[in-house]
Amino acid sequence: MKSHVLIGRSIIFAILLLSSMASPAFAQPQAAFALRDTTVQRGSVVRLDIRITLNNLPAKLDSMRLVVRYTPSLLLPETVRGGTTNLFLCPSPNFAIQFINLSLGRLVIPCNQVLASPRDTVVVCSIEFRVLASADSLATLSIDSLIINTTASEISPARRTAQIRVLGAPQVVGQFTDAIEPSYPNPANGDGITFPYTVSELSPIQFSIFSVRGEEVFQFPEVRRVQGRYLLRFVPPRYIPNGAYTIRMVTPRTVIRSPFMLLR
Repeated sequence: MKSHVLIGRSIIFAILLLSSMASPAFAQPQAAFALRDTTVQRGSVVRLDIRITLNNLPAKLDSMRLVVRYTPSLLLPETVRGGTTNLFLCPSPNFAIQFINLSLGRLVIPCNQVLASPRDTVVVCSIEFRVLASADSLATLSIDSLIINTTASEISPARRTAQIRVLGAPQVVGQFTDAIEPSYPNPANGDGITFPYTVSELSPIQFSIFSVRGEEVFQFPEVRRVQGRYLLRFVPPRYIPNGAYTIRMVTPRTVIRSPFMLLR
């Protein structure tokens, strides 16, 4: 009786072993981008097509998420366009901007409507950047990552980075307005939050943090800024509890408010 049990177990084990050998090994998606260097004028809007060749794709494409690095001091993302024959069929994919510093920003572009059978080289989507006024003259655009369904793609290092040379006068009059751009990270944590902001002309600037009740819980020292883009870093003191807050920016021309959350 025991010998029959052992034989039966051996047969089951052999079947499972053969099945595992017959199953194809998991193939990580492979992506080869084809970014191109370009030259643009300050103050203009440049449209950049993100071209890609894909291999080892899963049988069904449910979603993708593209993360692009760029130079925030020179480039301001305005729109992302998909649809028609692009890999992203979403006509206007929602995108999120993550500011790290003036030299590094990330553009996160998700899409759950994807071209079923991409062949050869296709355009993932087109990104429109406004070229800002700055003393710098060279911006960088590079591919950070590409998630296909829920799997990270293996990205070829060749041509995943492009340089954008900016020509023209160092300043573009009226290019900047008094504004606070999306903060990062939001919700903020105990390590702090960064508020990118722009100033239209030389002036004193006053920043303050307010609770939802309208109480001022923190005030920054007044600063003077010329026209341009800047970053304001705020590390919340321990006495400020978690919750919803608003940062207020006061200039001689206007008052701007921007909400954010604090979750330690």
